[in-house]
Amino acid sequence: MNKTLEMLLRLEGLVLTRKGLELAGQATGKPHFDELDEEIQKLRRQLPSSVLSLYDRLARRYADPVSMLSEGVCQGCHQKISKTLAVLHNRSHEVFQCEHCGRIIFAKKHAPDYVT
Repeated sequence: MNKTLEMLLRLEGLVLTRKGLELAGQATGKPHFDELDEEIQKLRRQLPSSVLSLYDRLARRYADPVSMLSEGVCQGCHQKISKTLAVLHNRSHEVFQCEHCGRIIFAKKHAPDYVT
């Protein structure tokens, strides 16, 4: 798996964890997020600025800015991508975007075990 994509998946997981804890903490008082925020910032610093900018732009639009591609279908918007993009995507470890919704997509076969 592409290291950039792996970092994006870790970042998204941490961000979603923080949001979940934040929602749960609204009923129980303000939880402390210092360690989680520090890990999020560490990952953000390691990502190329162009990828981070894209991720941030997509995160403002979608709760899931990174989506798995399964059998040629983006699992974010549930649209089938073109055969050309599917072939390129399956042969490469590069970061691609869904041509319909713009989410960052990754092939199921390139996903780490914890994602599938």
